[in-house]
Amino acid sequence: MTRFKNIRRRLVVAAFTLASTVAGIFAGGLYLAFDAAEDKLFDDHLKADVNAFMVAYEHDPSVIDLARRNFIVFIAEGSDTAALPEYLHHLSADTDEVILDGKEFELLTRTSGTKTFYFMFDESEFEEFENALLMAMIAIIFIVIASAAWAGALVADRIIQPLTDLSRQVREMGLGGGNSIKLDADADPDDEITNLAQAINGYHTRISELLQRENEFSADVSHELRTPIMAVQGATEILANRLADDADATKLIARIKRGCFHMTTLTEALLYLARDPASFRDRVEPVSVKRVIDAQIAAVRDVAEKKGITMNVNEVADATINTIPAVIEIVLGNILKNAVKYTDQNVINIFVDNHEVVIQDYGPGIDRSVQATLFDRFNRGQNRNSDGTGIGLALVRRFCEQYGWSIDFRSDLETGTRVAVSF
Repeated sequence: MTRFKNIRRRLVVAAFTLASTVAGIFAGGLYLAFDAAEDKLFDDHLKADVNAFMVAYEHDPSVIDLARRNFIVFIAEGSDTAALPEYLHHLSADTDEVILDGKEFELLTRTSGTKTFYFMFDESEFEEFENALLMAMIAIIFIVIASAAWAGALVADRIIQPLTDLSRQVREMGLGGGNSIKLDADADPDDEITNLAQAINGYHTRISELLQRENEFSADVSHELRTPIMAVQGATEILANRLADDADATKLIARIKRGCFHMTTLTEALLYLARDPASFRDRVEPVSVKRVIDAQIAAVRDVAEKKGITMNVNEVADATINTIPAVIEIVLGNILKNAVKYTDQNVINIFVDNHEVVIQDYGPGIDRSVQATLFDRFNRGQNRNSDGTGIGLALVRRFCEQYGWSIDFRSDLETGTRVAVSF
């Protein structure tokens, strides 16, 4: 898993890591090289001083009493260390360092005749210099790392600035043929950002053209569908006036009117689905959910009465929501029609409060294997011999998703089906 998603942060971290690695390797190598050189120079210096002392002592033994800045000499007869200071009494054969008063001394021995010479060289100056060098290297490493992080941030800003500008232009782009990403006149055609911008422009143009064709098509379809519906509505008005005294004809005319109204509502709803919801903001108005329920009950009353179904409305509070009337009518109407169509019991309960509508039927319910795909297009559940098209519940789900409503579906083979829509 990538730890850093941000490109700028990745670049800074890469520069920081590279600088830290290079500085660490360089400083470590330099320190080891200096340490090896120091040991070599120190050993050579020690041997030169010892050899010079031994030559001088052979000519004049009194040189043993002369004060020296960097080493001390002790002489013993053979291996007898009784004449030596106490801290040298128990020396092993491989001892080469002695700690005295918190200082480190390099110990060398030489034998001349029956005498054994013990040379103690003070290493404190070399140790202090070595520690100072180590601290200086650590300070340089931190300075290099901090400088690399700062330079990395500057370089990262310059590198990603074209990408940032491109991202801003993409966010500000709107749908339409006149919107595109502006490219510099001298833009390099081989530049990655230029290629990306051209690809986005081409993709945006294709989407805009596609949406334009869809909008034109939906407008044409809407017009073509409304024209015959309006003709039917006009004819029903004429028939209603001519057959006002015929009760049976009046009922049939009322059904035709409801069918025309449903077709008009469905046409408008499909038009809303085909376009951007923002383009219909002027159609939004306060809608009484209770009035929509009453209208949908009236639309299915004839079918319900034939099946002997009673629809009970339990109103706790009347919800009023801001939406397009056709949308809420399609959502609640499809759910209610399904309840009437598929229940084999004689009652449907409808519960209305200020934020939710629940429609409960007590039919055979729907098998769990079918419930997962019930809201898919062209799915007709368990009853494939019904006269439906299988798009009603698919429309319900799409409208709920588009307007931020939630739909809760529960069905049991024994207790029936419960559908709740929350606004």
